[in-house]
Amino acid sequence: MKQEEKDLRTFCKQVFYKEKERIFHHHDEVIKLKIRKSFLAGNGRAHIVSFFGKDYYAVIINLLPILRLQNSTLQMKKFYIYNTIVHELTHIKMQVKLRKSSIIPYAEFLAAWNQWFQFESLSIPLSPNLIPDISKKELNERKRRRWSSPAAEVFCVTEGMERAYKAIGESLSETERSLAEKYLTSLRFIKDKLEITYGRDGYPRDLFVFSIKQMQKYIRAKKGDMDRIPVLRELFHEDGTMLTVEELVKGIDDGDAPELFQSILLHVFIHIDCAWNKKIEYSERLRELLSVLSNEYCDKCVKYLEGMKLGEVFVPKYMLQDNAAMLIKNATRLNKKMELYGLERTSGSVIALY
Repeated sequence: MKQEEKDLRTFCKQVFYKEKERIFHHHDEVIKLKIRKSFLAGNGRAHIVSFFGKDYYAVIINLLPILRLQNSTLQMKKFYIYNTIVHELTHIKMQVKLRKSSIIPYAEFLAAWNQWFQFESLSIPLSPNLIPDISKKELNERKRRRWSSPAAEVFCVTEGMERAYKAIGESLSETERSLAEKYLTSLRFIKDKLEITYGRDGYPRDLFVFSIKQMQKYIRAKKGDMDRIPVLRELFHEDGTMLTVEELVKGIDDGDAPELFQSILLHVFIHIDCAWNKKIEYSERLRELLSVLSNEYCDKCVKYLEGMKLGEVFVPKYMLQDNAAMLIKNATRLNKKMELYGLERTSGSVIALY
């Protein structure tokens, strides 16, 4: 075994135990590290096994692709290892948090949910006019190369890159540090702007709609038993119906997770048609919330369209285009509803061209 490989194996162990302690503290999760050299693709993965009602986890690091990097310094190889370990630990953390916590930020909640239920075909396929027809050849290509849950992958790789850069960034060469910063800029840009996931057929789905349908089916299949995923009890009744608009507003004002309830309320407003005019007339607080949240969403859409090139450093171009189409579709709905219900506009307007 060459000295470089010995150094990297030692480094793997040091980073793993340090970051496991930081992320999980003294919780009782059983997480093991396995270091391998394999010709299979990828620097690493998280492995989860359930046995007699308890989950066991492993982080598997594949040193071979890192060792074979010809033009990278030892420090850059350590950067990739650090990123991979935190990335995989974050996958496990999301799983644990989903099982144990009733307070999870919106983006992390949907990422964790989609990670757990990835490839489940429980939603209605969307065929928005803004997404071009996809040829069979392109569809098969997407199936081979897509991330099963973009929200989960982007969330985890961002956490990994952030930690790796904080720990090792200063010791990288100027060229390598510049590359790491480009990765981070790309990931930070896309992290809170993802509105899509993918079904088994490779077609994009609206992340919120897809997730809510999965959650409702899960709750009904479990006959209202939501103890395994506590956050569901915060958002649904035992029959699988979502909280009412009034209950969501109460959660924003009086609950422990206002950001989660705000994001849910906004997406309910985007996707669900009900007597909004009466609800808004009755509640000035609801009018205020919907106005602020709608304008923020439209601003986010404009910023995404203006800066899409930033995302291409790390995220596949087709995925960025699918996400842009979904953002535009949602923002177009918002524009119409804001005008219909007389909500104050402070943001730019997004117009879909059909």
